[in-house]
Parts: sequence; structure tokens; C-alpha cells
Amino acid sequence: MRHQKRVAKLGMVASHRKAMLSGMAGAMIQHGKIKTTDARAKELRRVVERLITFGKKGTIHHRRLAYKVLNDRTLVKQLFDHIAPQYATRNGGYTRIVKLGFRENDAAAVSLIEFVDYKKPAEEKKPAKPAKKESEEKGKEISAAAPKKTEASASAQKTEKKPAKPSKKETSEKVKKTPAKEEAKTESSAPESEEKGE
Repeated sequence: MRHQKRVAKLGMVASHRKAMLSGMAGAMIQHGKIKTTDARAKELRRVVERLITFGKKGTIHHRRLAYKVLNDRTLVKQLFDHIAPQYATRNGGYTRIVKLGFRENDAAAVSLIEFVDYKKPAEEKKPAKPAKKESEEKGKEISAAAPKKTEASASAQKTEKKPAKPSKKETSEKVKKTPAKEEAKTESSAPESEEKGE
């Protein structure tokens, strides 16, 4: 007997309807909610709630059944690892349909279908940021300590590289080799050095 085997045909053949519901279920698992017409939302709810039940059971067989609907391994992984565990204590009623009114162009009734009490993966990763701040502070401490070492090493290098004072003979030879302009400069600096010596 065919008792309660009725489905909403949605004005399309079975293969088209199956493909459409598969795509919408994948989009809903990926984004957490989807906006569509009332009739499609009611049919989509049947598919998505069955998928979440598969996810709660968590066996390989149920993963294969979910893959048969979604045709995408990443969506199956997200369903089983992230979405289904959130509803471990809930017995059904994983989705809600919120009516949004009517579309302007064709006056079709539009609804938003979404998961109940759903947290996206990005929302759960937000509290992990303070750990990064601690690592940044450690990095700042290391970088603050590093310049002190470089300054000390630079002063040590300066003391090592101080040249020996040239003798009087070497300075007189340099004065002879310099051009006339440089000689004028050296002559003007020479009396100052003599005055300092006195």
C-alpha cells in the first residue's frame, strides 16, 4: 500500500526535484540557512533533518547514505563533524522555517529555513584569539631583548675596530700627497691641533 508516500512535486519531474533538493541541502549545510519559497522549504526540511539524523548515528554506512544525497565529501565531513554533534541531545526539530512575505516579481511566498541554535565554525574559532595575543607578547619580549644584545655587540665591535694612531711621519706623507684644496683644509686644522697641544 502507498500510505503517506506523497511528496510535493514542485512542478518538476522526479530527477529534477531530487537534484534541486540535493543542491539546496548542500547550500544549507554550508551556510547554515537558505532563503527559498515556502513549498521548497517544507520539502527541504524533510531532506535536511534526515541528513542530521544520519550524522548523529555517525557510522560509515550513514556517511555513505549522506554522500548519496550531497555528492560532496567536504559537506559530509562538515555535517558529521560539526553540525550533527550540536544536536546530540535534541530529538528532531533541527530546523525552523520563518516566513518572510512575498516576492515582488511573481508574488511567491518566501521563507527562510535555518538550523535551530546553530553555531558556525567561524564563531567557535573566535575565542582562540587570546592565545595568539600571548604568543605575540612573547614575540615582543624576545624582540625587545634582541636589540640590547645587538647594541652590546655593536659597542664591542667598535672597541675592537679602533685603528691605531698614525705616527707623525705617516701624517706628513699624507699631507704631501693631498691636492691643493685638501692642503688648505689640513693647514687650517693644523694650527687648531697645535693650540690644543699647548
